[in-house]
Amino acid sequence: MKNSLKTIAVILVAAAASFARGQVAVYDGITTPSGVQFPMSNSVVIGQQVYMDSTLLAANPYLSSFSFSYYSTNVGWSGSVSADVKFYLNNGSTFNGYATPSQLIYDTGLFSLVNPQLTFATNGVKETFAWQDIYLNYNYDFAGGGAVTPMDSNLALPSSFTVVYTISGLGSGDSLSLPVYYPPSVGTNYNDYWVKVGGNWELVTNTGGGVSFGAQFNNLSTPAPEPSTLGLGALGMVFMARLIKRRK
Repeated sequence: MKNSLKTIAVILVAAAASFARGQVAVYDGITTPSGVQFPMSNSVVIGQQVYMDSTLLAANPYLSSFSFSYYSTNVGWSGSVSADVKFYLNNGSTFNGYATPSQLIYDTGLFSLVNPQLTFATNGVKETFAWQDIYLNYNYDFAGGGAVTPMDSNLALPSSFTVVYTISGLGSGDSLSLPVYYPPSVGTNYNDYWVKVGGNWELVTNTGGGVSFGAQFNNLSTPAPEPSTLGLGALGMVFMARLIKRRK
């Protein structure tokens, strides 16, 4: 059975690589660093509403991969640092006239963050989530990815939504920041960000200028294959190969 699972994993990873070919950035806020860092603390919930390039999104509506960046000057962390990234539609009650993040459409779940200095000898890291990290869940993890709340593979990426970041596990002396980029090279956003205070969302305006936490969304013109279809196809290929081998 272990060999079968390994084979299925290889098939699903190959399918993911094939799906990712030809992807187009419909939002890119990770190429114009401002040199400013937004410091994060444990359990602080920060959201950035992003707006896709409408023309590129119309031709490439389905998410293939996304990335975000983080920054630390620590040579090592004393804690076991983790993060969680969520996508929310802004269809909730209003705050100062703006609709708050409400409907959850994706949640990575808690995942470990590497220390940039220890792993890459640099202060910044770009963390990328591929097809299997977006559309598979943790109970269907043959390809080495998965999410607590995977995105619907038939859902076209919304033209605007809020990306929410939460950090945990920072120990004494540990620091982690979200680098600020502005302006995005593809798509747009504004000089504000969401903060969750006591269970409620508040919109904070940066009077000093635009705010864009490093994020990038790469899309394709066709939806991701259904995970169940890939899984059944992979199992069928494994069993067919074994049957042929036995006949030989």
